[in-house]
Amino acid sequence: MRMGLLVDVAVTLGWAALWTAANLFVARPWWFPSKNKLTLREAQVAEYTVGLIHAVISTGIGAMVATDPSMRRDVIWSSSRVFGWGYLVTMGYMVYDFVLILQALANPTPFSKGERALQWQYVAHHILVMSAGFYKMVVRTGAGDLFGSVCLLLEATNIPHNLRQMLLSAKLTERPWIHVPESSPAMLLLGVCFLLMYLMCRFVLVLWLFVLYAAQIQVPLSQVFSNIPYKCTIGTSMLLAMNAYWMKFIVAKIVRRVRPSTTSNVRNVKTCLLYTSPSPRDS
Repeated sequence: MRMGLLVDVAVTLGWAALWTAANLFVARPWWFPSKNKLTLREAQVAEYTVGLIHAVISTGIGAMVATDPSMRRDVIWSSSRVFGWGYLVTMGYMVYDFVLILQALANPTPFSKGERALQWQYVAHHILVMSAGFYKMVVRTGAGDLFGSVCLLLEATNIPHNLRQMLLSAKLTERPWIHVPESSPAMLLLGVCFLLMYLMCRFVLVLWLFVLYAAQIQVPLSQVFSNIPYKCTIGTSMLLAMNAYWMKFIVAKIVRRVRPSTTSNVRNVKTCLLYTSPSPRDS
């Protein structure tokens, strides 16, 4: 193995250890200063807190790279030192979160068949993402850095999601005064922000890459798909497919919330907007 690969793996594991330490020695003691052993539900509050911090950092790194004008001169081959180190932060978080998902699956608390199936889908998701990141470590080229920055920006949708879950779950902690009820305007605002950010970050930004590449090679947008390298087509197609898959759950949730009654549509629409993306440990 090359020294560069070993360094990347070491940095990734270092960040995984750091995220674990943030959970165990910062978030948990802050939410539960007098408790040592937590239930699964209580531990989730700390996990949402760490997830929120990671989402903010990941979004910041992605925004720094994506807004760099030099990155848009060559959509495929532009290289970024910021991304080269920044994506390892998220790789470390994925390793940390992957372990948490496995721990949730191993928990004796009974899950419904649907909940367990959802968690196994997240296992597959994390394996796919970590495999892509490891491939990046092995190849070690600048190819895909702009695409990678857009992938980091996907984490922006987890800012309102984790904040919402954290505020809702605060009633389980020793700081219940932070709890915000689900029916509050703040939760409605977070729901609206999530839906808008999901559409923007997980669909519009990915399609924006095709617009940039069409401008770079000076062809109409309708012809860009026949000119783009097959690896790029596969990568973006897989990303859009995963985002569309999770969007299916969001739409289904909204439909279920709105459909039951025609006499309380205003309340139902407000409730459905409070919904955010499913977490692998939500039950």
